[in-house]
Amino acid sequence: MRNNKCLNRVKAFVMIMVLSFTAVWSAGCGSNTATSEQKPTDNAASADKSSEIVEIPDPVLKKTIQDALEIGDREITKADALSLTGISYDCYGNTDQRIQDITGLSEFKNLTHLYLYNNQISDISALSGLTNLETLNLSYNQIDDIGYYGRSKM
Repeated sequence: MRNNKCLNRVKAFVMIMVLSFTAVWSAGCGSNTATSEQKPTDNAASADKSSEIVEIPDPVLKKTIQDALEIGDREITKADALSLTGISYDCYGNTDQRIQDITGLSEFKNLTHLYLYNNQISDISALSGLTNLETLNLSYNQIDDIGYYGRSKM
């Protein structure tokens, strides 16, 4: 049993390293940033949904996104989520400021680049619907199971 867990951790680490290899340094390694662009809405119904709040339970991730959007302490809406195309965060060794939970990122459908290295993330299931991701760096986290990403063509 212990060997299986160890083997699964090694497999997860290797896969994360493979997935994160592309463009790690070209995306501003060591900076906490996000990129955004405005996406047009299709109809009035989508405008109503765009004002819905996106729940981000992790305070560090929430603050990172709020800073990137330059919205202060205002709640993050679905429209805000759709405007982001990239997020980058590294805790710089400050263990009190590590992201542990990425719940809510499933609403960020237009993300193409996600760099959340050197944190304490263990569950990446929130990323399974992010089909626009081109680059992903989750190295130096606590991931045991890569689930969807172990089978994707990313």
